[in-house]
Amino acid sequence: MSHELQSLGLRPYQIEAVKSASRVLRDPNRPDYGFGPLGPLLVMATGTGKTRTALGAVILSLRKGHRVLWLAHRSELLFQARDTAYQMDPETILASGSTLFMAGHPFQSGVNLVFGSTETMVEDGRIDELFKSGRFNICVWDEAHHSGTDRDSYVRSKLIESGCVHHIGLTATPEGDRLGRFWALAYELNIRDAQKMGHLRREKIIDCAMPPGETMTQTQLVDHCVNMTEFHLRGRRPLIFTDSIPPGRKIVEGLKAAGWTVDMVTGNDSKKARARAIEGFRSGKIQALVNAAVLTEGTDLPMCDAVVLARACQSKSLYIQIVGRALRPYGDIADGLVVDLLGASRQYKDMQIAPVLSVEDEPKNSQKEELDEEIQDFLAQFGDGDNTDNEEDEERKHKAAKIRPPKVHWVEVDKHVHAADGGQLGVVFMVRLDTDPVGQQWRLAWMPRKARVPRWCPMLSRPGLNRDMVAMLGGDALRQAKSLVRHNAAWRADKATPDQRRYALERCGIIAGQYETKGELADRVTAHIGRERWKDVANDLARYRQQTQTRVT
Repeated sequence: MSHELQSLGLRPYQIEAVKSASRVLRDPNRPDYGFGPLGPLLVMATGTGKTRTALGAVILSLRKGHRVLWLAHRSELLFQARDTAYQMDPETILASGSTLFMAGHPFQSGVNLVFGSTETMVEDGRIDELFKSGRFNICVWDEAHHSGTDRDSYVRSKLIESGCVHHIGLTATPEGDRLGRFWALAYELNIRDAQKMGHLRREKIIDCAMPPGETMTQTQLVDHCVNMTEFHLRGRRPLIFTDSIPPGRKIVEGLKAAGWTVDMVTGNDSKKARARAIEGFRSGKIQALVNAAVLTEGTDLPMCDAVVLARACQSKSLYIQIVGRALRPYGDIADGLVVDLLGASRQYKDMQIAPVLSVEDEPKNSQKEELDEEIQDFLAQFGDGDNTDNEEDEERKHKAAKIRPPKVHWVEVDKHVHAADGGQLGVVFMVRLDTDPVGQQWRLAWMPRKARVPRWCPMLSRPGLNRDMVAMLGGDALRQAKSLVRHNAAWRADKATPDQRRYALERCGIIAGQYETKGELADRVTAHIGRERWKDVANDLARYRQQTQTRVT
Protein backbone atom coordinates (compact mmCIF):
# COMPACT_ATOMS: atom_id res chain seq x y z
CA MET A 1 0.00 0.00 0.00
CA SER A 2 2.77 2.46 0.92
CA HIS A 3 4.44 2.16 -2.49
CA GLU A 4 1.17 2.71 -4.37
CA LEU A 5 0.29 5.75 -2.26
CA GLN A 6 3.79 7.16 -2.63
CA SER A 7 3.49 6.84 -6.42
CA LEU A 8 0.36 9.02 -6.22
CA GLY A 9 2.43 11.80 -4.64
CA LEU A 10 1.20 11.43 -1.05
CA ARG A 11 3.46 12.65 1.74
CA PRO A 12 4.50 10.30 4.58
CA TYR A 13 1.92 11.69 7.02
CA GLN A 14 -0.81 11.37 4.38
CA ILE A 15 0.18 7.74 3.78
CA GLU A 16 -0.01 7.10 7.52
CA ALA A 17 -3.50 8.66 7.59
CA VAL A 18 -4.71 6.31 4.82
CA LYS A 19 -3.24 3.29 6.63
CA SER A 20 -4.94 4.37 9.87
CA ALA A 21 -8.29 4.66 8.09
CA SER A 22 -7.80 1.22 6.56
CA ARG A 23 -7.12 -0.31 9.98
CA VAL A 24 -10.39 1.09 11.33
CA LEU A 25 -12.38 -0.15 8.34
CA ARG A 26 -10.97 -3.66 8.77
CA ASP A 27 -11.95 -3.80 12.44
CA PRO A 28 -14.92 -6.25 12.70
CA ASN A 29 -15.83 -4.99 16.17
CA ARG A 30 -16.55 -1.37 15.32
CA PRO A 31 -19.44 0.02 17.43
CA ASP A 32 -22.75 0.84 15.73
CA TYR A 33 -24.99 3.58 17.13
CA GLY A 34 -27.71 3.30 14.51
CA PHE A 35 -25.81 4.77 11.55
CA GLY A 36 -23.73 1.74 10.63
CA PRO A 37 -20.29 0.79 12.02
CA LEU A 38 -18.21 3.80 13.04
CA GLY A 39 -16.10 5.09 10.17
CA PRO A 40 -12.54 6.41 10.44
CA LEU A 41 -12.32 10.18 10.91
CA LEU A 42 -9.21 11.91 9.54
CA VAL A 43 -8.67 15.19 11.39
CA MET A 44 -6.17 17.21 9.37
CA ALA A 45 -5.46 20.92 9.58
CA THR A 46 -6.64 23.17 6.77
CA GLY A 47 -3.99 23.13 4.04
CA THR A 48 -2.43 19.75 4.84
CA GLY A 49 -4.15 17.93 1.97
CA LYS A 50 -7.21 16.17 3.36
CA THR A 51 -8.64 15.84 -0.14
CA ARG A 52 -5.48 14.31 -1.64
CA THR A 53 -5.16 11.97 1.34
CA ALA A 54 -8.68 10.58 1.00
CA LEU A 55 -8.37 10.41 -2.79
CA GLY A 56 -5.35 8.15 -2.29
CA ALA A 57 -7.66 5.66 -0.55
CA VAL A 58 -10.33 6.21 -3.22
CA ILE A 59 -7.97 5.48 -6.10
CA LEU A 60 -6.72 2.28 -4.49
CA SER A 61 -10.33 1.21 -4.02
CA LEU A 62 -11.20 2.03 -7.65
CA ARG A 63 -8.27 -0.08 -8.85
CA LYS A 64 -9.94 -3.03 -7.12
CA GLY A 65 -13.16 -2.40 -9.05
CA HIS A 66 -15.05 -0.87 -6.13
CA ARG A 67 -17.69 1.87 -6.37
CA VAL A 68 -16.99 5.05 -4.41
CA LEU A 69 -19.22 7.97 -3.44
CA TRP A 70 -17.63 11.31 -2.50
CA LEU A 71 -20.02 13.61 -0.64
CA ALA A 72 -19.85 17.34 0.08
CA HIS A 73 -22.37 20.08 0.79
CA ARG A 74 -21.00 22.66 -1.69
CA SER A 75 -20.33 22.44 -5.41
CA GLU A 76 -16.85 24.01 -5.09
CA LEU A 77 -15.74 21.12 -2.88
CA LEU A 78 -17.00 18.58 -5.42
CA PHE A 79 -15.29 20.23 -8.39
CA GLN A 80 -12.09 20.53 -6.37
CA ALA A 81 -12.10 16.83 -5.46
CA ARG A 82 -12.90 15.75 -9.01
CA ASP A 83 -10.12 17.87 -10.54
CA THR A 84 -7.60 16.66 -7.95
CA ALA A 85 -8.52 13.03 -8.65
CA TYR A 86 -7.81 13.49 -12.36
CA GLN A 87 -4.48 15.16 -11.57
CA MET A 88 -3.42 12.30 -9.28
CA ASP A 89 -4.30 9.33 -11.51
CA PRO A 90 -6.09 10.16 -14.76
CA GLU A 91 -5.85 6.60 -16.07
CA THR A 92 -7.69 5.03 -13.12
CA ILE A 93 -10.34 7.77 -13.04
CA LEU A 94 -11.01 7.49 -16.77
CA ALA A 95 -11.12 3.70 -16.62
CA SER A 96 -13.52 3.70 -13.66
CA GLY A 97 -15.71 6.47 -14.99
CA SER A 98 -16.83 9.43 -12.89
CA THR A 99 -19.81 11.72 -12.73
CA LEU A 100 -21.23 14.63 -10.76
CA PHE A 101 -24.48 14.20 -8.88
CA MET A 102 -25.67 17.75 -8.34
CA ALA A 103 -28.22 20.23 -9.62
CA GLY A 104 -27.63 21.38 -13.18
CA HIS A 105 -25.44 18.42 -14.15
CA PRO A 106 -26.60 15.26 -15.92
CA PHE A 107 -26.07 12.15 -13.79
CA GLN A 108 -24.33 9.27 -15.53
CA SER A 109 -25.26 5.93 -13.98
CA GLY A 110 -23.03 2.87 -14.17
CA VAL A 111 -19.77 4.63 -13.28
CA ASN A 112 -17.65 3.73 -10.26
CA LEU A 113 -16.86 7.21 -8.90
CA VAL A 114 -19.62 9.66 -8.04
CA PHE A 115 -19.09 13.15 -6.61
CA GLY A 116 -22.41 13.96 -4.96
CA SER A 117 -24.08 16.95 -3.36
CA THR A 118 -26.00 16.13 -0.18
CA GLU A 119 -28.23 19.10 -0.93
CA THR A 120 -29.22 17.66 -4.30
CA MET A 121 -29.87 14.25 -2.78
CA VAL A 122 -32.16 15.47 -0.04
CA GLU A 123 -33.74 18.73 -1.10
CA ASP A 124 -34.30 17.72 -4.71
CA GLY A 125 -35.51 14.27 -3.61
CA ARG A 126 -33.10 12.42 -5.92
CA ILE A 127 -31.23 10.21 -3.50
CA ASP A 128 -32.73 6.94 -4.79
CA GLU A 129 -31.20 7.60 -8.23
CA LEU A 130 -27.79 6.87 -6.72
CA PHE A 131 -28.55 3.23 -6.06
CA LYS A 132 -29.93 2.20 -9.47
CA SER A 133 -26.49 0.93 -10.52
CA GLY A 134 -25.84 -0.95 -7.31
CA ARG A 135 -24.45 -0.19 -3.89
CA PHE A 136 -21.31 1.79 -3.10
CA ASN A 137 -18.39 0.10 -1.35
CA ILE A 138 -17.00 3.26 0.24
CA CYS A 139 -18.40 6.72 0.95
CA VAL A 140 -16.12 9.70 1.72
CA TRP A 141 -17.63 12.63 3.65
CA ASP A 142 -15.87 15.96 3.13
CA GLU A 143 -16.29 18.43 6.03
CA ALA A 144 -17.54 15.57 8.20
CA HIS A 145 -18.19 17.83 11.20
CA HIS A 146 -21.60 18.42 9.59
CA SER A 147 -22.50 14.75 10.11
CA GLY A 148 -24.87 15.48 12.98
CA THR A 149 -27.17 17.65 10.87
CA ASP A 150 -30.59 16.31 9.93
CA ARG A 151 -29.69 16.27 6.23
CA ASP A 152 -26.41 14.35 6.58
CA SER A 153 -27.93 11.92 9.09
CA TYR A 154 -30.70 11.13 6.61
CA VAL A 155 -28.23 10.54 3.77
CA ARG A 156 -26.10 8.30 5.99
CA SER A 157 -29.18 6.23 6.92
CA LYS A 158 -30.12 5.77 3.26
CA LEU A 159 -26.59 4.65 2.40
CA ILE A 160 -26.59 2.12 5.24
CA GLU A 161 -29.95 0.79 4.01
CA SER A 162 -28.46 0.35 0.53
CA GLY A 163 -25.57 -1.71 1.89
CA CYS A 164 -22.77 0.89 2.02
CA VAL A 165 -21.23 0.41 5.47
CA HIS A 166 -17.69 1.76 4.92
CA HIS A 167 -17.50 5.52 5.47
CA ILE A 168 -14.46 7.82 5.76
CA GLY A 169 -14.79 11.30 7.28
CA LEU A 170 -12.59 14.36 6.67
CA THR A 171 -12.46 17.52 8.76
CA ALA A 172 -10.10 20.18 10.05
CA THR A 173 -12.40 21.16 12.92
CA PRO A 174 -13.78 18.13 14.78
CA GLU A 175 -16.55 20.00 16.57
CA GLY A 176 -20.20 19.05 16.23
CA ASP A 177 -23.08 17.32 17.93
CA ARG A 178 -23.02 13.52 18.17
CA LEU A 179 -19.95 12.98 15.96
CA GLY A 180 -19.25 9.89 18.03
CA ARG A 181 -22.36 8.26 16.54
CA PHE A 182 -20.69 8.29 13.13
CA TRP A 183 -16.91 8.39 13.52
CA ALA A 184 -13.94 6.90 15.33
CA LEU A 185 -10.81 9.07 15.39
CA ALA A 186 -8.25 7.38 13.10
CA TYR A 187 -5.65 10.10 12.53
CA GLU A 188 -4.98 13.66 13.69
CA LEU A 189 -2.59 16.34 12.42
CA ASN A 190 -3.19 19.75 14.00
CA ILE A 191 -2.02 23.15 12.78
CA ARG A 192 0.92 23.48 15.16
CA ASP A 193 2.35 20.04 14.30
CA ALA A 194 1.90 20.72 10.57
CA GLN A 195 3.74 24.03 10.96
CA LYS A 196 6.61 22.34 12.81
CA MET A 197 6.86 19.79 9.98
CA GLY A 198 7.04 22.64 7.46
CA HIS A 199 3.76 21.78 5.73
CA LEU A 200 1.98 25.02 6.70
CA ARG A 201 3.06 28.63 6.97
CA ARG A 202 3.20 30.36 10.32
CA GLU A 203 0.44 32.89 10.90
CA LYS A 204 1.38 36.49 11.69
CA ILE A 205 -1.39 38.32 13.53
CA ILE A 206 -1.88 42.04 12.89
CA ASP A 207 -4.29 43.14 15.61
CA CYS A 208 -6.19 46.18 14.34
CA ALA A 209 -9.20 45.80 16.64
CA MET A 210 -10.51 48.49 18.94
CA PRO A 211 -9.51 48.43 22.64
CA PRO A 212 -11.75 46.25 24.84
CA GLY A 213 -15.10 47.91 25.50
CA GLU A 214 -15.02 50.11 22.40
CA THR A 215 -16.97 49.35 19.23
CA MET A 216 -17.17 50.50 15.62
CA THR A 217 -20.19 51.32 13.52
CA GLN A 218 -20.59 49.40 10.29
CA THR A 219 -19.46 52.46 8.29
CA GLN A 220 -16.36 52.76 10.46
CA LEU A 221 -15.65 49.05 10.07
CA VAL A 222 -15.81 49.31 6.27
CA ASP A 223 -13.43 52.29 6.24
CA HIS A 224 -11.11 50.57 8.72
CA CYS A 225 -11.04 47.44 6.57
CA VAL A 226 -10.15 49.36 3.41
CA ASN A 227 -7.44 51.39 5.17
CA MET A 228 -5.81 48.41 6.92
CA THR A 229 -5.90 46.28 3.76
CA GLU A 230 -4.24 49.07 1.81
CA PHE A 231 -1.65 49.73 4.56
CA HIS A 232 -0.67 46.16 5.45
CA LEU A 233 -1.44 44.02 2.41
CA ARG A 234 -0.22 45.80 -0.71
CA GLY A 235 1.49 43.12 -2.79
CA ARG A 236 -0.38 40.33 -0.98
CA ARG A 237 -3.35 38.24 -2.17
CA PRO A 238 -5.94 38.59 0.61
CA LEU A 239 -9.31 36.99 1.20
CA ILE A 240 -11.58 39.40 3.08
CA PHE A 241 -14.30 37.88 5.27
CA THR A 242 -17.52 39.71 6.16
CA ASP A 243 -20.67 38.41 7.85
CA SER A 244 -23.14 39.88 5.37
CA ILE A 245 -23.39 41.28 1.86
CA PRO A 246 -23.93 45.07 2.38
CA PRO A 247 -20.60 45.79 4.15
CA GLY A 248 -18.84 43.50 1.70
CA ARG A 249 -20.06 45.58 -1.22
CA LYS A 250 -18.90 48.78 0.47
CA ILE A 251 -15.46 47.23 1.03
CA VAL A 252 -15.28 46.31 -2.66
CA GLU A 253 -16.11 49.90 -3.61
CA GLY A 254 -13.50 51.28 -1.23
CA LEU A 255 -10.73 48.97 -2.43
CA LYS A 256 -11.51 49.69 -6.08
CA ALA A 257 -11.26 53.39 -5.33
CA ALA A 258 -7.84 52.69 -3.79
CA GLY A 259 -6.67 51.01 -6.99
CA TRP A 260 -7.18 47.33 -6.18
CA THR A 261 -8.65 44.80 -8.58
CA VAL A 262 -11.25 43.16 -6.38
CA ASP A 263 -14.36 41.00 -6.67
CA MET A 264 -16.90 39.52 -4.26
CA VAL A 265 -18.63 36.17 -3.83
CA THR A 266 -21.84 35.59 -1.88
CA GLY A 267 -24.36 32.84 -1.26
CA ASN A 268 -26.74 34.64 -3.63
CA ASP A 269 -24.43 34.36 -6.63
CA SER A 270 -25.04 31.80 -9.32
CA LYS A 271 -22.57 28.93 -9.36
CA LYS A 272 -21.09 30.24 -12.60
CA ALA A 273 -20.61 33.76 -11.20
CA ARG A 274 -18.99 32.42 -8.04
CA ALA A 275 -16.71 30.11 -10.02
CA ARG A 276 -15.73 33.00 -12.32
CA ALA A 277 -14.75 35.20 -9.37
CA ILE A 278 -12.77 32.42 -7.67
CA GLU A 279 -10.97 31.58 -10.91
CA GLY A 280 -10.14 35.28 -11.36
CA PHE A 281 -8.50 35.27 -7.94
CA ARG A 282 -6.72 31.99 -8.63
CA SER A 283 -5.32 33.24 -11.95
CA GLY A 284 -4.12 36.57 -10.53
CA LYS A 285 -6.55 38.82 -12.41
CA ILE A 286 -8.12 39.71 -9.06
CA GLN A 287 -5.85 40.88 -6.23
CA ALA A 288 -8.37 40.62 -3.38
CA LEU A 289 -11.54 38.59 -3.00
CA VAL A 290 -14.27 39.67 -0.58
CA ASN A 291 -16.73 37.02 0.56
CA ALA A 292 -19.80 36.92 2.76
CA ALA A 293 -19.53 33.61 4.64
CA VAL A 294 -19.03 31.33 1.63
CA LEU A 295 -15.28 30.58 1.59
CA THR A 296 -14.82 29.55 5.20
CA GLU A 297 -14.63 25.82 4.43
CA GLY A 298 -12.77 23.69 1.96
CA THR A 299 -11.92 26.17 -0.79
CA ASP A 300 -8.40 25.51 -2.05
CA LEU A 301 -6.73 28.83 -2.88
CA PRO A 302 -3.05 28.38 -1.95
CA MET A 303 -2.10 31.69 -3.57
CA CYS A 304 -3.99 33.42 -0.74
CA ASP A 305 -1.29 34.65 1.67
CA ALA A 306 -3.43 36.91 3.88
CA VAL A 307 -6.89 37.10 5.36
CA VAL A 308 -8.83 40.04 6.74
CA LEU A 309 -11.34 39.36 9.51
CA ALA A 310 -13.99 42.04 9.03
CA ARG A 311 -16.46 39.88 10.94
CA ALA A 312 -16.83 38.32 14.36
CA CYS A 313 -16.10 34.60 14.84
CA GLN A 314 -18.71 32.85 16.99
CA SER A 315 -16.57 29.73 17.40
CA LYS A 316 -12.94 28.66 17.41
CA SER A 317 -13.57 26.29 14.51
CA LEU A 318 -14.76 29.18 12.30
CA TYR A 319 -11.70 31.23 13.24
CA ILE A 320 -9.36 28.34 12.44
CA GLN A 321 -11.07 27.70 9.10
CA ILE A 322 -10.67 31.36 8.10
CA VAL A 323 -7.05 31.72 9.24
CA GLY A 324 -6.21 28.43 7.54
CA ARG A 325 -6.97 29.97 4.15
CA ALA A 326 -3.66 31.90 4.40
CA LEU A 327 -1.42 29.10 5.71
CA ARG A 328 -1.04 26.84 2.68
CA PRO A 329 2.57 26.83 1.39
CA TYR A 330 2.86 28.70 -1.91
CA GLY A 331 5.82 30.45 -3.47
CA ASP A 332 8.53 31.84 -1.19
CA ILE A 333 6.30 33.67 1.33
CA ALA A 334 7.01 32.30 4.79
CA ASP A 335 4.04 33.61 6.74
CA GLY A 336 0.30 34.11 6.35
CA LEU A 337 -0.88 37.54 7.48
CA VAL A 338 -4.06 37.77 9.54
CA VAL A 339 -5.49 41.29 9.77
CA ASP A 340 -7.93 41.12 12.67
CA LEU A 341 -10.37 44.03 12.81
CA LEU A 342 -12.71 42.82 15.57
CA GLY A 343 -10.52 40.97 18.08
CA ALA A 344 -11.11 37.29 17.26
CA SER A 345 -7.36 36.58 17.53
CA ARG A 346 -7.41 37.71 21.17
CA GLN A 347 -10.16 35.20 21.93
CA TYR A 348 -8.73 32.18 20.09
CA LYS A 349 -4.99 32.26 20.65
CA ASP A 350 -4.06 28.59 20.79
CA MET A 351 -5.51 27.58 17.37
CA GLN A 352 -6.13 24.05 18.68
CA ILE A 353 -9.30 21.95 18.79
CA ALA A 354 -9.19 18.68 20.67
CA PRO A 355 -11.41 16.09 18.94
CA VAL A 356 -14.38 15.23 21.13
CA LEU A 357 -16.43 12.51 19.46
CA SER A 358 -19.47 12.39 21.71
CA VAL A 359 -22.34 9.97 21.11
CA GLU A 360 -24.79 12.36 22.75
CA ASP A 361 -25.21 16.07 22.11
CA GLU A 362 -22.12 17.86 23.38
CA PRO A 363 -22.50 20.27 26.30
CA LYS A 364 -22.13 23.81 25.03
CA ASN A 365 -20.26 26.63 26.72
CA SER A 366 -22.95 28.94 25.46
CA GLN A 367 -26.13 27.52 23.97
CA LYS A 368 -27.22 31.04 23.04
CA GLU A 369 -24.11 31.54 20.87
CA GLU A 370 -24.71 28.14 19.25
CA LEU A 371 -28.33 29.00 18.48
CA ASP A 372 -27.41 32.50 17.28
CA GLU A 373 -24.92 31.00 14.83
CA GLU A 374 -27.50 28.54 13.51
CA ILE A 375 -30.07 31.32 13.09
CA GLN A 376 -27.57 33.52 11.22
CA ASP A 377 -26.72 30.65 8.86
CA PHE A 378 -30.44 30.09 8.26
CA LEU A 379 -31.14 33.78 7.56
CA ALA A 380 -28.13 34.06 5.25
CA GLN A 381 -29.95 31.77 2.78
CA PHE A 382 -32.62 34.42 2.24
CA GLY A 383 -30.35 37.09 0.79
CA ASP A 384 -29.05 40.40 2.02
CA GLY A 385 -32.36 42.04 2.89
CA ASP A 386 -33.60 45.51 2.14
CA ASN A 387 -30.44 47.40 3.14
CA THR A 388 -28.25 46.84 0.09
CA ASP A 389 -28.06 50.50 -0.84
CA ASN A 390 -29.06 51.93 2.53
CA GLU A 391 -26.95 54.96 3.49
CA GLU A 392 -28.46 55.48 6.95
CA ASP A 393 -25.93 56.28 9.65
CA GLU A 394 -25.59 54.11 12.73
CA GLU A 395 -27.61 56.41 14.97
CA ARG A 396 -30.67 56.19 12.71
CA LYS A 397 -30.31 52.40 12.60
CA HIS A 398 -30.36 52.21 16.37
CA LYS A 399 -33.48 54.37 16.48
CA ALA A 400 -35.17 52.21 13.85
CA ALA A 401 -34.33 49.09 15.84
CA LYS A 402 -36.44 50.40 18.73
CA ILE A 403 -39.54 50.53 16.53
CA ARG A 404 -41.51 47.31 16.58
CA PRO A 405 -41.05 45.55 13.22
CA PRO A 406 -44.14 44.90 11.09
CA LYS A 407 -45.85 41.58 11.73
CA VAL A 408 -45.84 38.86 9.12
CA HIS A 409 -49.20 37.78 7.73
CA TRP A 410 -49.37 34.07 8.60
CA VAL A 411 -52.12 31.85 7.19
CA GLU A 412 -53.22 28.75 9.10
CA VAL A 413 -52.97 25.59 6.98
CA ASP A 414 -53.23 22.89 9.65
CA LYS A 415 -53.36 22.44 13.40
CA HIS A 416 -50.40 24.35 14.86
CA VAL A 417 -49.10 25.04 11.34
CA HIS A 418 -49.01 28.52 9.79
CA ALA A 419 -47.61 29.47 6.38
CA ALA A 420 -46.27 32.66 4.81
CA ASP A 421 -45.60 33.15 1.12
CA GLY A 422 -41.91 33.65 0.34
CA GLY A 423 -42.46 34.34 -3.36
CA GLN A 424 -39.69 32.89 -5.53
CA LEU A 425 -38.03 31.42 -2.44
CA GLY A 426 -40.96 29.13 -1.63
CA VAL A 427 -43.05 28.83 1.53
CA VAL A 428 -42.05 29.45 5.14
CA PHE A 429 -43.92 27.48 7.82
CA MET A 430 -44.20 28.15 11.52
CA VAL A 431 -44.73 24.75 13.16
CA ARG A 432 -45.45 23.54 16.67
CA LEU A 433 -44.54 19.93 17.29
CA ASP A 434 -47.53 17.95 18.54
CA THR A 435 -45.25 16.16 21.02
CA ASP A 436 -44.99 19.37 23.03
CA PRO A 437 -48.15 20.05 25.04
CA VAL A 438 -46.84 23.26 26.58
CA GLY A 439 -46.56 25.02 23.26
CA GLN A 440 -42.91 26.07 23.51
CA GLN A 441 -41.39 23.85 20.81
CA TRP A 442 -42.01 26.02 17.75
CA ARG A 443 -39.65 26.17 14.80
CA LEU A 444 -39.48 27.37 11.19
CA ALA A 445 -39.57 25.06 8.20
CA TRP A 446 -38.55 26.67 4.92
CA MET A 447 -39.65 24.78 1.82
CA PRO A 448 -37.72 26.10 -1.23
CA ARG A 449 -39.45 25.85 -4.57
CA LYS A 450 -39.06 22.40 -6.20
CA ALA A 451 -37.44 21.02 -3.03
CA ARG A 452 -38.77 17.87 -1.41
CA VAL A 453 -37.23 18.30 2.03
CA PRO A 454 -37.46 21.47 4.19
CA ARG A 455 -34.72 23.34 6.01
CA TRP A 456 -35.49 23.54 9.72
CA CYS A 457 -34.52 26.24 12.18
CA PRO A 458 -33.76 25.25 14.85
CA MET A 459 -32.79 21.81 13.54
CA LEU A 460 -35.03 18.95 14.63
CA SER A 461 -32.23 17.53 16.75
CA ARG A 462 -32.26 20.68 18.93
CA PRO A 463 -34.90 22.10 21.30
CA GLY A 464 -37.46 24.42 19.73
CA LEU A 465 -38.24 28.04 20.59
CA ASN A 466 -41.25 29.90 21.88
CA ARG A 467 -43.85 31.09 19.38
CA ASP A 468 -43.01 34.79 19.51
CA MET A 469 -39.33 34.18 18.83
CA VAL A 470 -40.07 31.92 15.85
CA ALA A 471 -42.56 34.47 14.47
CA MET A 472 -39.88 37.17 14.66
CA LEU A 473 -37.34 34.86 13.03
CA GLY A 474 -39.79 34.20 10.19
CA GLY A 475 -40.25 37.93 9.77
CA ASP A 476 -36.48 38.46 9.58
CA ALA A 477 -36.16 35.75 6.91
CA LEU A 478 -38.97 37.16 4.77
CA ARG A 479 -37.69 40.71 5.13
CA GLN A 480 -34.25 39.59 3.94
CA ALA A 481 -35.88 37.82 1.01
CA LYS A 482 -37.85 41.01 0.30
CA SER A 483 -41.02 38.89 0.46
CA LEU A 484 -42.57 40.22 3.66
CA VAL A 485 -46.37 40.46 3.53
CA ARG A 486 -47.58 42.61 6.42
CA HIS A 487 -50.73 41.57 8.19
CA ASN A 488 -52.18 45.12 7.88
CA ALA A 489 -50.83 46.14 4.46
CA ALA A 490 -53.06 48.69 2.74
CA TRP A 491 -53.19 46.80 -0.55
CA ARG A 492 -54.99 43.88 1.13
CA ALA A 493 -58.23 45.89 1.16
CA ASP A 494 -58.13 46.54 -2.60
CA LYS A 495 -60.26 44.50 -4.98
CA ALA A 496 -58.56 41.45 -6.47
CA THR A 497 -57.10 42.12 -9.93
CA PRO A 498 -57.85 40.06 -13.06
CA ASP A 499 -54.24 38.76 -13.09
CA GLN A 500 -54.54 37.66 -9.47
CA ARG A 501 -57.86 35.93 -10.17
CA ARG A 502 -56.40 34.17 -13.20
CA TYR A 503 -53.39 32.93 -11.22
CA ALA A 504 -55.62 31.67 -8.40
CA LEU A 505 -57.73 29.71 -10.87
CA GLU A 506 -54.90 28.28 -12.98
CA ARG A 507 -52.51 27.49 -10.12
CA CYS A 508 -54.92 26.45 -7.37
CA GLY A 509 -58.30 25.91 -8.99
CA ILE A 510 -59.71 28.75 -6.83
CA ILE A 511 -62.61 30.78 -8.21
CA ALA A 512 -62.49 34.26 -6.73
CA GLY A 513 -65.66 35.88 -5.44
CA GLN A 514 -67.04 38.96 -7.15
CA TYR A 515 -66.13 41.25 -4.26
CA GLU A 516 -63.12 39.36 -2.94
CA THR A 517 -60.19 41.54 -1.93
CA LYS A 518 -56.54 41.05 -2.79
CA GLY A 519 -55.81 40.06 0.78
CA GLU A 520 -58.61 37.51 1.00
CA LEU A 521 -57.67 35.87 -2.28
CA ALA A 522 -53.95 35.93 -1.41
CA ASP A 523 -54.76 34.11 1.85
CA ARG A 524 -56.69 31.40 0.02
CA VAL A 525 -53.84 30.91 -2.46
CA THR A 526 -51.24 30.79 0.31
CA ALA A 527 -53.36 28.29 2.26
CA HIS A 528 -53.74 26.08 -0.83
CA ILE A 529 -50.03 26.11 -1.69
CA GLY A 530 -49.17 25.79 2.00
CA ARG A 531 -51.27 22.62 2.33
CA GLU A 532 -49.55 21.17 -0.76
CA ARG A 533 -46.06 21.88 0.54
CA TRP A 534 -46.95 20.92 4.12
CA LYS A 535 -47.29 17.30 3.03
CA ASP A 536 -43.54 17.17 2.28
CA VAL A 537 -42.71 18.96 5.54
CA ALA A 538 -44.87 16.51 7.50
CA ASN A 539 -43.22 13.58 5.72
CA ASP A 540 -39.79 14.87 6.69
CA LEU A 541 -40.91 15.26 10.30
CA ALA A 542 -42.31 11.73 10.35
CA ARG A 543 -39.10 10.37 8.82
CA TYR A 544 -37.03 12.09 11.50
CA ARG A 545 -39.22 10.67 14.28
CA GLN A 546 -38.98 7.18 12.81
CA GLN A 547 -35.19 7.42 12.68
CA THR A 548 -35.09 8.68 16.26
CA GLN A 549 -37.27 5.80 17.49
CA THR A 550 -35.13 3.29 15.58
CA ARG A 551 -31.97 4.59 17.25
CA VAL A 552 -33.59 4.41 20.69
CA THR A 553 -34.81 0.83 20.23
